[in-house]
Amino acid sequence: KGAYDYFDAIDRLGGMVEPGSLSTTCAVPTPNTQRRIAAGCGQGVLMLARLGVFILWLIHLLPFRVIVAFGNGIGSLLYLIAAERRNVGDINLKLCFPEMTEAARKKLLREHFKMFTRGLIERSILWWASAERIRSLIRVEGVEHFEAIKDKSSILLTPHFVGMDVGGQWIAQYSDTVCMYANQKNRYLTE
Repeated sequence: KGAYDYFDAIDRLGGMVEPGSLSTTCAVPTPNTQRRIAAGCGQGVLMLARLGVFILWLIHLLPFRVIVAFGNGIGSLLYLIAAERRNVGDINLKLCFPEMTEAARKKLLREHFKMFTRGLIERSILWWASAERIRSLIRVEGVEHFEAIKDKSSILLTPHFVGMDVGGQWIAQYSDTVCMYANQKNRYLTE
């Protein structure tokens, strides 16, 4: 098999590949890999995506309080280094809340970076943890409203905020649901 076939083999085996079981002497891409490359997901991008997914998988094994601290720390770091995103957020807050002081805007934006990063990192629990662990971490207020429509055909709309996936996970554990999502720019993350 070729170097590109390595990724296809991992896909077919669910990520479990025995060391030494794949040769990397030939660099002829398989049709599946050609499709990925054509979609802008070349070998380097694919490897980074897989590394990120693997790191998130490892994180889900940690105690929740460690995940929270890690997410807050990374979010604080991103606030400092992601100047472009920070500036966009600051402009948006100035436009939406002109009466807010600069100090209050900075505090809100800093907290948003932390919560956004936590939301991303905490998704690892939703993706790989047991149903029992997920249930133990979710607290729902107003469950009587959900119970009132549970057995009826309903469409639930949710804003695209950091806690959206948690609510969806809770609902999926208590009723039959269908969810929609948008494809990611990196095709590997969608697949």
